[in-house]
Amino acid sequence: GLIPAGLFNKQEGFWGLRYVFPVVLDKHGFGFPSDFGASITYEVHNMISVDVAVLNGEGFKTKQMDKSVKGAFGIDIKPTESIYFRGSYDLIQRNETQSTLAFFAGYNHNDQFRIGVEYGMQSNCMFIPDVNLQALSAFTVFNISDKLGIFARFDQLSSNTLTGAPAPWNQANNGTT
Repeated sequence: GLIPAGLFNKQEGFWGLRYVFPVVLDKHGFGFPSDFGASITYEVHNMISVDVAVLNGEGFKTKQMDKSVKGAFGIDIKPTESIYFRGSYDLIQRNETQSTLAFFAGYNHNDQFRIGVEYGMQSNCMFIPDVNLQALSAFTVFNISDKLGIFARFDQLSSNTLTGAPAPWNQANNGTT
């Protein structure tokens, strides 16, 4: 069925301000928030859980267009109620193998103060050989009251320069926000 894809759903919950701005991996198309497929999560320890998924790789708005499937693996580590880490990896094979590696670290102090850092790297973006993207995001949120808060966020997207090209392939979108 339609399930959370796992690439950035937990970061999105931690960020908590999707209505203001999506997380960096969603904004730049590293994956989909949900997809058709199946997943399983296993709690290895009260602080560690792992998840695996098989997805159609087309997202929630498109039906299966080919026979390729996306495999995904994630690990969550929560050493305390306030500290959270997540790492995930997925890959899908079409004419080329596209893979995405993502890491997140966050600290939440009683829902009054949150800080997080997210990094993602996608190889063979859009299934084009050697076309790669990297994204970095850091944010902080301070809730003054139940209805008022302030936040700051820094995002950076970069792409590689292809052989013989004068500039990065995604130069128009590279940079910081």
